[in-house]
Amino acid sequence: MQSRDAAITAWLKGGDGRQLKSLNDELRRRWLALPRPHESFPYKTENSLRVTIRMWRKGERHMEEHPALQHLLAEVLGVEHAVLFPPKVVAVQSHPMLGFEALGAIDPRADEPCLAPTLRLVRAPQRDRHARPSDQPRESLFSKRLRRGLHWVTAPPGAGRSLATLAREPVASVPPPPSDVLGQAWSLLGSSPPPHVVRAATLEGVRAAAAFGADIPLVLKVDQPGPGGANPTADLGQRADVVVFAAFPPPRLTDETEADYTERWGAWSMWQWAPDAAWREAFVAWVGERIRRRHARTALVEASVMEWLDRVDPELERYATPSDLLPILGLAHQHGADDLPDRVDLDLGRRHLTNVHEGRGEDARGRWLAAQGAATTLELIRAAWRSPQFPWPPRLTEAEAASLLPASTLPSFDDRLVEIDRLAASLKGRLSPRNRAETHRRLAALAKAIDRPAELVQLLVEVQTLRPAGEGRVSPGPRWVQELAALDALAEDLPRHDRVVAWGRLAVDTARQPLIDRALGDLSSSAFFDVLKAALDAHEEGVLGSVGAIETLFVAASHRTAAARTSTEKAGLLERLWRAQRRLLVRSATDRLAAPRTRGGPGESGRGGALWWAACWAWSLGPMKRPEGLPGALAWLFPGWFDEIGEVPHDLICHRQEPDADDPAAEAEGVARMFELAPRFIERWTGEVGQWSAPDVVVAAAVPAAARRGWKLGPLARGLLQREDALSEHVARAIEDLKAEDREGVIAALWEVALEPQILSDVLWPVILAKKQPGQTGSLGVLMLRSFPVDTFVRRIGERTWWGADSCKRLLQAAPPSHVAELTRALVMNDARREEVVDALLDDPNAFLDLLAEAAPLLPSASGVRVATCLWQHAPDRTEALADAAWGERGETSPWMEGVGAGQQMSVARILLRHPDRAAPERFLRWLARSIPDLGVRADQVFDLLQTQGWSALAFEPAVG
Repeated sequence: MQSRDAAITAWLKGGDGRQLKSLNDELRRRWLALPRPHESFPYKTENSLRVTIRMWRKGERHMEEHPALQHLLAEVLGVEHAVLFPPKVVAVQSHPMLGFEALGAIDPRADEPCLAPTLRLVRAPQRDRHARPSDQPRESLFSKRLRRGLHWVTAPPGAGRSLATLAREPVASVPPPPSDVLGQAWSLLGSSPPPHVVRAATLEGVRAAAAFGADIPLVLKVDQPGPGGANPTADLGQRADVVVFAAFPPPRLTDETEADYTERWGAWSMWQWAPDAAWREAFVAWVGERIRRRHARTALVEASVMEWLDRVDPELERYATPSDLLPILGLAHQHGADDLPDRVDLDLGRRHLTNVHEGRGEDARGRWLAAQGAATTLELIRAAWRSPQFPWPPRLTEAEAASLLPASTLPSFDDRLVEIDRLAASLKGRLSPRNRAETHRRLAALAKAIDRPAELVQLLVEVQTLRPAGEGRVSPGPRWVQELAALDALAEDLPRHDRVVAWGRLAVDTARQPLIDRALGDLSSSAFFDVLKAALDAHEEGVLGSVGAIETLFVAASHRTAAARTSTEKAGLLERLWRAQRRLLVRSATDRLAAPRTRGGPGESGRGGALWWAACWAWSLGPMKRPEGLPGALAWLFPGWFDEIGEVPHDLICHRQEPDADDPAAEAEGVARMFELAPRFIERWTGEVGQWSAPDVVVAAAVPAAARRGWKLGPLARGLLQREDALSEHVARAIEDLKAEDREGVIAALWEVALEPQILSDVLWPVILAKKQPGQTGSLGVLMLRSFPVDTFVRRIGERTWWGADSCKRLLQAAPPSHVAELTRALVMNDARREEVVDALLDDPNAFLDLLAEAAPLLPSASGVRVATCLWQHAPDRTEALADAAWGERGETSPWMEGVGAGQQMSVARILLRHPDRAAPERFLRWLARSIPDLGVRADQVFDLLQTQGWSALAFEPAVG
């Protein structure tokens, strides 16, 4: 009630001479302007509307039967609808699976959503000092952990926030208790009050929840921060249980310091949407199971879909949410994964956006969304793509997005003409100059608002087609739709001679280069050489766009050098392209290598340098003749054109596929291409591979070639064995393709290198990962694990070879289970380093319980007792069984009984009671005698046992007669 009265009071004070009658007139005027000519205004007289508003203002529930009038009142007062008309708790409904309608809607009463964890804890409440955020997703959007306490969940549109809020609504339409008294009644009934679910467009809407008691659990779904700097902590921070599903992180107040911000949100748990490959695999499996329950036949094969996704989107950028992935799974259901690359086109993106916009209402806004929303979004993406001043993927302010809207997508005049005509006709009845001036002002405002791009942008934001991208910016549509729209724009621009400089300027942008490379690769041979001719004819070295086009075409042409054999014209164009690229080469940042002007060069792995280097190799190792006058400094860039390559530059030896590269996929593609070309390079090499340094990719190619060339791998394999990335996987696949005899020889040679003390610990880590993930394929660690040289390890240990404590720990972790015991015995028998091995195992007893239990009886007394003491603490039941066996079968107390500590009296008592015929050592008899008060029901049995074992001999002095 206070919000209603305050809103009306503020409106009345916001203009000269405003009265409640003015509010009535404004509501009636806006009603008549709606595109509903068949409906009359709900209130026949001004007095009836005035009475309704007065009663509603006092807190009565009026106007419920007129939702359109509710929205008009909220619009006039400038307050969010949810503030004036708090939503009721509604019965559970179904959530549609847009983009894959055959999957059916999700009903939380009967269906379980995919519960794979997608949330990462960014920050725990300050009061929970021991809670540390994890680097991996730990919770699902539907986790029960999010139902108690204060939680802010930041997840993008399409992640499942609507379904998560729906799943938390009560099954029946039960209004929440409005007071603490009724809240106590819920407690007496043995259940918690149902949560109150609020869906608000902005943070202003959270004030609608203020009317309910602080003990009522709240679930809030918010799409935008909204204007005004709302402070949700002031409204919600005092409550017990609140979860906010927002598309943006917790907002800052104006000029708020970091310390104040942290303190204000100190009681909240912060969760961030952070899905991984495991989530995507689980979601695809969930969809496959659900679709098979609903349809007898489906072409969806989960393994094939995952293989396709891992290939086209390894970084989870294009298909990062369920909403992004559902249209792709719908295609796989209809046609199978084999056709996905051909069928994922712009039409699919257009259909997806159309599905999102349908059913948004029958008013002018809803009709425009259904008719032109998808086309507008695609045109907006194309405009952002063609504008190099905007980043890619597009992150725009709302004003920037409005400036990019083409006129062809703006709504027609019809939506406002009805209102304009009515106002113009009303001028005849406006006798007061003041009223006539107000009408003219409204007419002028309507005329200016006819082409309202800012309003359309706001509408697209409301329906989440323009998604929050941080820092007050938005991004149009999902990533895969953005790429399809950009490729469509490229398909139009590449064949046009007048667009060479334009798309060439875009190719200067590192983020745009992969898409342009892809578009050029998709062209037919004739179309590609037409584009190449146009770029060469228009080439000017002083124009950045022209330079970008030439260097991009140089990379693209590296796939097509074979054309030089079949066509004189094409060979001539390639020679012209080479000469143009040759003139554009500049010195690299280190002044040691030649590099292009608009792309990353060799050694600059963070900018796709491997891709350009691979292109240079392809040019020289192909059929093209060596150009005249090449300096020797270019030998390592174009090795096929030189007889003597010379010493490799340091930059190339250090070349790596950096995980933080601007485009890891492009860098991985370059590494893959170089690996394909490297064997041809190796065949040209006549020296001994073990005597020279080389780039990683050359070393990798030398590994499978070593068997047939008779090379010793030596130190060259060290760097390769200490990494686990795409290059390592290429090596593993190449070794797998060798003949069995050659394959075993190469693996044995790799193990010989791995056994070197300074690198063993690092080398074993990929092997440990392979052991933990038995389904993993293509890994060098998996390959080496299959041929684990246990005999070699045991021999080296027996020769007193030492790798260090960490290496020993990892050796035991990496070893196949059948060899662990043998390796453990060998390690603990190494007298010189035994204590270091024991210390290493005791550092992580939970991980090495089996090894510790195996090693303890083999160790000398002191070391064995240390291990036994640790096992009594971490696995008391298992240690009692070991101690019982040692005492009952062999009468041994070391190390198990000797290692017993405080708190294990009952265990010792049970062991001795099981074997009453064995005479217990005096030490244990004394210890048990002093423990009788702590033995409970066993005290009598232990007392009798002590009597039979000669307790009287333990007396401090002989008994006095």
